[in-house]
Amino acid sequence: MRTKIGIIGAGQVGAEAANQLIAGDCGDLVLIDIRESIARGKALDLTHASSLRRAAVTITGGADFSLLRGCDIIVMTAGAPRKPGMSRDDLLEVNLAVVRQMCSQALVYAPEAIWIMVTNPLDAMTYAAWKLSDKSPNAIMGMAGPLDTARFRSLIAAA
Repeated sequence: MRTKIGIIGAGQVGAEAANQLIAGDCGDLVLIDIRESIARGKALDLTHASSLRRAAVTITGGADFSLLRGCDIIVMTAGAPRKPGMSRDDLLEVNLAVVRQMCSQALVYAPEAIWIMVTNPLDAMTYAAWKLSDKSPNAIMGMAGPLDTARFRSLIAAA
């Protein structure tokens, strides 16, 4: 039985996470986004691209959180980006509402899944997800290291 991975948030970060998971043949994917056409479109694009890699992966997209049923892992990328003039506290308030919705839906449809948080501000969102879910601390993690390393390497290369 293949691993099933849900990605909540089918924007640029969610789509790239899906792309990397396909490249690593990590499992079948579900993309969830409140903008159903975006999730379905990205799933279709990724399905077409995966055929070039000869990847035997199933990719589904939609807005219905029930698609997460049976997921082993859920990657939470949904949220607003920080805009010019916006403080991290402002971002926290906006994205906390998003994380509340993601967590409540993920618990309904995939209560045993491991969660990987990507939504910023990451440490606060990871902590909030843990508190909202009452899951074991070993079942929720933040993905800061690789993302911060990539950003830092890019800045060094540009300099």
